[in-house]
Amino acid sequence: MTEARPKFPVLVVDDSPVYRKLIEHALEDEAYSPLFAKNGHQALELYAKHGPSIVITDWMMPDFSGQEICERIRGDLQHQYTYIIVLTSISEKNNVVKGLAAGADDYLTKPFDPGELLARIGVGRRTIDLHREIERKNKL
Repeated sequence: MTEARPKFPVLVVDDSPVYRKLIEHALEDEAYSPLFAKNGHQALELYAKHGPSIVITDWMMPDFSGQEICERIRGDLQHQYTYIIVLTSISEKNNVVKGLAAGADDYLTKPFDPGELLARIGVGRRTIDLHREIERKNKL
């Protein structure tokens, strides 16, 4: 019998209710436990409370940009490593570079393919697993 993997908490940050619903449908998989925020303030509150393993954030929102969210998450040393995916309608290379420089691990443009989003989340999950394994071995 194989050991069941724990659900991975995923924080989804998007001011668009349509995209939050699309991502919710993509995550209708028992492997993920999604949390939803409609703005940056709510996202940071949920992040502080739940410490999600993966964050999917829009790049442009009314209160905080995706860049600010990435920078704040990377500046938080209380939680384990968090894999950040920027999901945005802006595909200009300079914004991709800004997102990655701010601490994002991946960048996906809207409209997105649900299969591609799940594949990228899978990469994030494997990355998180590796980080945790390294941390565990370093404590020995």
